[in-house]
Amino acid sequence: MEKRQYRFAFDIGIGSCGWAVVSENETGNRRIEDAGSRIFDSGEMKEGKDRKSQKRRGFRGVRRVLRRRSHRKYRLKNYLRYVHFMTDMEIRCASEASMNQILPVKVRGIDEKLTKAELLQALIHACNHRGYKDFYEVTETDEAESQEEEDEKINQAAADRLDRSFEESHCRTISEYICRYCTIPGTDRIDYRNRFYKNENRMIIRRKHVENEVCTILKKQREWYPELTDQKIEKIMEVIFSQRDFEDGPGDASDKYRRYTGFLETLGYCRFYPEERRGFRNTALGDVYAAINALSQYRYVHTDTGEAKLTQEAAAKMVSYIMKQGSLTRTQAAKLLKPLGIAIYGSNDVDKTLAKSFRFLKEMKKIAEKCQVAWESLLSETDLTEYEEGKTSLLNQLGTVCSMYQTPHRKEEELKKLHAKWEHVHLPPAFWNALKRHKFNGTSSVSYHHMADAIEAFLKGDIYGNFQWNKQKQLDEKQESQRERLLSAKVLMQDEDVKDNPVVLRSINETRKVLNCLIRLYGAPAEIHVEVADDVARSYLERKRIQKMQRDHEKTRGAIKKKIAEILHCEESEVKGSQIERYKLYMEQEGKCLYSGRELDLEMVLDTQSHAYEVDHIIPYSLILDNTLANKALVCGNENQAKGQQTPLMYLKGEKKEAFIERVKAEKKRTSHPISNKKYDYLMLATLFGKEAKEILTGWKSRNINDTRYITKYVVGLIKNHLQFAGEKARVFGIRGHITSRFRKEWLGKNTWGSEEKCRTNYLNHAADAIVLANLSKMDVEIAMDYEKLRQIRRHYGEMSIQYDHFLNHAAQRIAAVYPITEEAIRKQLVESKRTPSYVPNLEKEVDLRLGNPEGETRSEEEYRAETEMYYEGAAFVVKPHLPYVSMKVERKFRGEIADSNPIRLVEENGIQYKISRSKVEELKREQLSKLYTSDGYLIEALEKAFENKDVKTVKDYMEKEHLDVFRTTNGQPVRKVSIKGTAVSNYYKKSINETNYSILGVPKYYCVEVYTNSKGQTKIWGLRFVDMISYEGKLYLKDGVRPADYARHVMYLFPGEYIEVEKKGKIVYEGTYQNVYNINQGVLSIKVKNTNALKPISIGNKAGVFKYAISLNGRKSGMVKEGEAGYPCFAHCLSKKEND
Repeated sequence: MEKRQYRFAFDIGIGSCGWAVVSENETGNRRIEDAGSRIFDSGEMKEGKDRKSQKRRGFRGVRRVLRRRSHRKYRLKNYLRYVHFMTDMEIRCASEASMNQILPVKVRGIDEKLTKAELLQALIHACNHRGYKDFYEVTETDEAESQEEEDEKINQAAADRLDRSFEESHCRTISEYICRYCTIPGTDRIDYRNRFYKNENRMIIRRKHVENEVCTILKKQREWYPELTDQKIEKIMEVIFSQRDFEDGPGDASDKYRRYTGFLETLGYCRFYPEERRGFRNTALGDVYAAINALSQYRYVHTDTGEAKLTQEAAAKMVSYIMKQGSLTRTQAAKLLKPLGIAIYGSNDVDKTLAKSFRFLKEMKKIAEKCQVAWESLLSETDLTEYEEGKTSLLNQLGTVCSMYQTPHRKEEELKKLHAKWEHVHLPPAFWNALKRHKFNGTSSVSYHHMADAIEAFLKGDIYGNFQWNKQKQLDEKQESQRERLLSAKVLMQDEDVKDNPVVLRSINETRKVLNCLIRLYGAPAEIHVEVADDVARSYLERKRIQKMQRDHEKTRGAIKKKIAEILHCEESEVKGSQIERYKLYMEQEGKCLYSGRELDLEMVLDTQSHAYEVDHIIPYSLILDNTLANKALVCGNENQAKGQQTPLMYLKGEKKEAFIERVKAEKKRTSHPISNKKYDYLMLATLFGKEAKEILTGWKSRNINDTRYITKYVVGLIKNHLQFAGEKARVFGIRGHITSRFRKEWLGKNTWGSEEKCRTNYLNHAADAIVLANLSKMDVEIAMDYEKLRQIRRHYGEMSIQYDHFLNHAAQRIAAVYPITEEAIRKQLVESKRTPSYVPNLEKEVDLRLGNPEGETRSEEEYRAETEMYYEGAAFVVKPHLPYVSMKVERKFRGEIADSNPIRLVEENGIQYKISRSKVEELKREQLSKLYTSDGYLIEALEKAFENKDVKTVKDYMEKEHLDVFRTTNGQPVRKVSIKGTAVSNYYKKSINETNYSILGVPKYYCVEVYTNSKGQTKIWGLRFVDMISYEGKLYLKDGVRPADYARHVMYLFPGEYIEVEKKGKIVYEGTYQNVYNINQGVLSIKVKNTNALKPISIGNKAGVFKYAISLNGRKSGMVKEGEAGYPCFAHCLSKKEND
């Protein structure tokens, strides 16, 4: 077989990995070797806000709370038994006795004698309800950075309200306060609720009130029970109210084998200094390090020479200003550097990044000023180049202690130590107290050592990008000898940020599997190209917000289509994308030409054949290749022709120019749909030749050829640092998604894989993106960009023009100086290509051949092979071209929910079980009255009265009309929830502890499905539920008697992600990947139709044949899978297990 060099490409997304392999032989013949898509579960819930892991964590947290509460009560009873205060029998009787009103008992306990049983019940009540402790104290001036902090502030506000009210009441204990002020008028019933979030009347009881009450009761009861000594009271208080420090983590702190040892032990390691832990973000080093990162993205131009360079003096001035003022803006930096003859240029995005850099210094300066501490006294002890533990500056150590210790008493102890160490710096007690209450947290991605090195380099005039590149180069040289043929899974665990994010980890790990599969087939690659979807780095909520925006966009697009169809009297399907674009610009510009201000005729605007109105690129497209609406304007045709290759401000003159500027400013300032900052900058660009223009024109390349987001840098670094390559150098780089999208539309078929709207229903669209990505090396992108510019020059000046020759020669010389290609070869590509050249020639035709039609593949394997053999003229392949099948990760692990998490209530009527659900009373609708499940006549009367008025649709309507805060029955009982009888339920699970203690769980989950034949030879299916199985010594066993009565012979098991074909009457009627059970009683399953995400319910009839096939990682369909029951995971009956034992 001929020798070829292989280039891999990966399009990594949430739940998907598109991949492609292209190759080149020694004669320059290039082709697609293979391409496909790997699909897997992202680990997120289909509905709701959390990942599956977060949901599990929530349940685990609830179990932990219940376990600890139970453990407190167990310790309390044991202690009372140990000191002979109560006997076993007394404790048992007191625990089992029913006492509905414990609060009045507590109130009596501060004046009267309680029985031992009453006292125990009061103490048990305190064990269950210890009160709120604001563990993470948040100052009033803090802005909440997360939902958790927002909740914390709401909780504190509610607790503060109760504190004030309790103090004003002059009650002795909190129970006395509740019994006096929180009862229903005219009754002795307590009306105190604490579970309705963000309720204005919500009150939260602080733990100190409960502690005070328990202590008061115990000391009073000592008058009658002298055995309750001070020592024993102290021990009882410790048992009830002791709480583990956050820094210790869950479990016994003395157990060295426990799995979780507190968050300090989970701090990640620095990738530049692998033996050192990461530093804390809220420190002086953390702030300055973040600031120099942002400052390094600006350009520092010397006004006398035009040289772009950061000087030591300029760097020192900016860092000094940061330390003195606690922050810095670009405007302030410009004033600082002006006397040095240096101008500073940058984008708004960098300005925002710089503003976010000062999280610690700004807050510390506020605290110092509030406590009348001279900021200079703190700065006098600051050395930003010192990084060793214990030797860093006072400011840095303050940040470290406040970030490291979250438990208030721990923080206080460590601050006292720090105070003693730095007693020569005179800081008042108010300063230390303020620090004790202030919340700092978060870690950086690097160690203090690396931060100090970077700051020191910056002060010497070395921008962070250069410094980091040199550091990375040293790391690469060190790791050169450690490269391996395949990428190991263990290297993924070396980055804490990735390891702790299961969504990102799963995406990268699945990509690793595909990469290793390709290496085993093709050997070490010459190059690898990577695109990581923005979604991978975003949180779930952020992705949901973007998805909502996309849905809104689609909705708007649909409405525009409909409007255009009405205007042009045509079908919506006939409306073109260019017409939608023109309509959007027309509305954005309020129906006026952006350059002249003249009114536009909408019908003529929508006539794309007419040149009366045209869409112009604000900045010539050949210069920045920006084809978005931000670089487009709807203008009169003559204005567009006159403007030519200029900016609007270069073209417009006099009053027309002034009117244009006013028009643009008005569009920017308007409250409804203002133009973007990017479009405003484009429109207000004065010339194409100044320094500001250079920023915009050269910025496109640096921003878009290389994707510099953290997750992409991580993937690129992971591959580059650990994998062997065919050449001497590891060639890996990332490309931004919109670049891939742009070339996909240009290179691939307009009616197939390169259409304006990507066919997202076909999973092979990821493979198509990966093929485009494989064609986009750095050199290819540069050549493609230059080709676009040449095309524009040829259109405006002609192919024989001086401008054309000058640019062609300049481009050839520039690219040949950087890449291993001759000037002549570059000229040939730029001149002879009819469009932007792709790495693989005839890419459109080859992609259509290999991937088929996005709407669905109609060719058989034989037809496919015949077509590919003809196209490639019988050339040899490592993997012979085959019909592409999407490789889907099969879920076989015995894990997950066994049933719905919430227990349900069932009632039986006429032999049928009905589900009873609880609903908020205000949400009750008129039509649900007939389904109300209650015997409370007062409640029924109240609800009937509420719905007497026909205008009232819900109880909430009635409550708003009558100005009621709480709905009450006709006898005054408050009602918050009611019971509603739902549908009949047949599939449920009874979780029994004993005969009288059990829970009913609804909708048990299926582990897999078994296809079997009955005694009549008919094909049947049944679902193996988690509750029907037992895991024992690594094997799975079926509970006795769960198999169907007509079970005769095993055919196969089906797990989510497995590929099946269903045959009826000798014909394949369904094919795709099995997903889940649709209706097990009717023999209906859900599959994803071949290579698509379209869910389809399929019926497995009595005479159907079901066949299972293995799909390899590289998307190849193997032979039929024939399995025997014995050879599969041991789903034997428990009975057979007992017999063997």
